[in-house]
Amino acid sequence: MTYEVIRAFADVNDCSEEFPNGRLYAVGDVFPFQGKVSKTRLAELSTRDNSAGVIFIKPLGGDDNGANRDTSSIEG
Repeated sequence: MTYEVIRAFADVNDCSEEFPNGRLYAVGDVFPFQGKVSKTRLAELSTRDNSAGVIFIKPLGGDDNGANRDTSSIEG
């Protein structure tokens, strides 16, 4: 499943030479940029259960209660 960024943030779990302090996400961007993200990380970003205490992402797409959910971007 992919998510839409609703509050800008730097993903400190996605550092690279291009983004040494974390990949930057702007409002409206799709998360994750590439690869897989753990359920724990998704919970941190989609709830207030993080150091900032704010929600950063929301699921994209209709509310199908997960029946047709693409879980290819979710890791264990």
